[in-house]
Amino acid sequence: MDAIALTRTLLQFDTVNPPGRERDCARHAGAMLEQWGYKVEYHEYADRRTSVIARAGGREEKAPLCLTGHLDVVPLGTRKWAHDPFSGETAGDRLYGRGSSDMKAGVAAILVAARSMADKLPGTPGVVIVLTAAEEGGCIGSKKLAETQLLGRAGAIVVGEPTSNYPLVGHKGSIKFHASFRGVSAHGSMPQLGENAVYKAARAVAKLEAFVPMYNDLMLAPSGLTKLEREMIAVAVSSQNHCYYCVVAHGAAVRALSANPELGEQIAINYRAASLDARQRGMLDFAVKLTIAPSTVDEEDRAKLRALGFTDRDIWDIAAVAAFFNMSNRLASATDMRPNAEYHRQAR
Repeated sequence: MDAIALTRTLLQFDTVNPPGRERDCARHAGAMLEQWGYKVEYHEYADRRTSVIARAGGREEKAPLCLTGHLDVVPLGTRKWAHDPFSGETAGDRLYGRGSSDMKAGVAAILVAARSMADKLPGTPGVVIVLTAAEEGGCIGSKKLAETQLLGRAGAIVVGEPTSNYPLVGHKGSIKFHASFRGVSAHGSMPQLGENAVYKAARAVAKLEAFVPMYNDLMLAPSGLTKLEREMIAVAVSSQNHCYYCVVAHGAAVRALSANPELGEQIAINYRAASLDARQRGMLDFAVKLTIAPSTVDEEDRAKLRALGFTDRDIWDIAAVAAFFNMSNRLASATDMRPNAEYHRQAR
């Protein structure tokens, strides 16, 4: 099967969201999968908003690989197109159409892969193909699908979103929330008696804008500490402060990054019981001492870290991460911040 030809075929289905109308495209993909021997199911959360779930192979003792993508595409925009957005026109080595990159080509690649391995799947953990409706604008189709019993387990998930053919591990999520700010109205002659809710909202946005880059710099920026090591510090410090939110959320991150379900639990309860190497143990000893007895930290403690291979920049990063979570632990406890239920189940 030609992946380019299949992409062109998928582009001819108008699945612009809104309104979506993925049903015809979903049925076309599902019919091919059935032809190749997959067991296919469909789910519609609203009229013509159709997702596809297809399975082949499978063993009870091991979860299957999941390949997933979405069938809807974003609107055409206001500018006139030089090529028909729904015909899959080519010019040189380029293919044009709404969703050619995001992500009809990715769906086509998933389908081509599904066909190529169909006869190799019996007796293996198997594969599940999930092609969803309504990803653009809030992942509504995925959310509705997750509320059913159709998805089952997955040992790993490959998402066919465009990444310039470079594999990326993990994906940032999004958070959407509503906040209310209350003011007090006052007569223009006595403004001092009023309280402007708009100003309150602006200050909150500014604080959020400052908080996110600081967190990302501490936890994601280049460092002599790995992402896992920074998450381990977060859990060890949060355990000392009995911060429910941070222990659960960052414990899940430790389990995921280490591929070791026990490690997150051990560090959350007593990091000294965990199977850590000398570098990790020394790092956590320093972070915990900085948490429970900061005034006792001295040059001897820093020398121990240098002997383990940490640079002065690394020591700064250990201290910065520990200090940040000592602060955020207190904020989480003060506001009764609680982890999403999903954190409890992740990476176990």
